[in-house]
Formats: sequence, C-alpha cells, structure tokens
Amino acid sequence: MILEINSLSKSYGKKKVLDNIDLTMEEGTVLAILGKNGAGKSTMIKSILGFNKINAGEVYILGDKPSNRRDEIGYLSENIALYPYLSAVDNIKIAALSSNIRLSKDKITDILETVNLTGSENKKIKEYSLGMKRRLQLAMAMLIKDVKFLILDEPTNGLDINGMLWTSTECFGLKNI
Repeated sequence: MILEINSLSKSYGKKKVLDNIDLTMEEGTVLAILGKNGAGKSTMIKSILGFNKINAGEVYILGDKPSNRRDEIGYLSENIALYPYLSAVDNIKIAALSSNIRLSKDKITDILETVNLTGSENKKIKEYSLGMKRRLQLAMAMLIKDVKFLILDEPTNGLDINGMLWTSTECFGLKNI
C-alpha cells in the first residue's frame, strides 16, 4: 500500500473542511482530486504530507508516518516556491542539498533538458515565465531524488500546451493524448 488514510478529519475553527475520509492507494496508482475552489483539495494534500495538524484520523505513506518517509516523497506546491534571484541551476542545487543529495553537473543538465529549460539555466528565476517556473518546480519535485510517492498540487497551472502534454505523459503516465 503506497497510501492509506483512515478517518481523516480537519477543521479550521468551526469550519469542517475534511470529514472522516478513508482512502487507500496501491503502488502505480494515479489519483486526481477534483473539486471546486475551496473544497479542501489542498488541505487534504497538506494533511496527507503532515504539513497540517489533523483533528482526527491517520495517514500512512509506504506503511509509515509521512514524516518518516520525507526522502521518498516528491511534492509540488500549488504556489511558486523558488529563489527568484538565483538561477535554475542554483535552485536545483539548493533543493538537492535540502535532501542531502549532491548532483553532478551532468545530472543537473539532464534535469534541465527533461523539462526543456536548456539555454535558460543561468537566467535568474525572476526572469522566467510562469510556465518555465512551473516546469522547474516539476523537475525539482520529480527528478532530484528517487521518489516513490509523488503529490502534485495544481501541476499544470501556468503551463503551455507542450508542458501540459509532458506533465500528463511523464507525471501521470497517460498515453495517446
């Protein structure tokens, strides 16, 4: 079991956002959480990852508490979380170091090629388009470490059609799009 959620509940004050959710996922499964704005999708993701204190229930990733599996989890936030005055190369290095990973120059080049950012690797992130920033974040969530569990919150936000196609084939394994 890659994910197991038992009776997950989360409230903000008197507002109950998640109410007694049960869910299990097998390895290799893709789950899309859909709903209107404010429905609790991001709250559920943050609760699964242990970023939110839940009111009730239990969450297990790879049979353990999420905090014990951080090195095997990739996460893409719905918000752009990059250092704007640094380059893509420097942002990748910082993300890798935060996971105690040292990347070779060739590995960084491969990561940037995978998300079509070759030629822009030394530009400051503040000069990137929204789509370029999003592709860099996707690369950082998926390609720096060997993730076994990947959570993407609003993964196609800001991407052009080619970025969306890449995301749906590479991230979600969808074919014939």
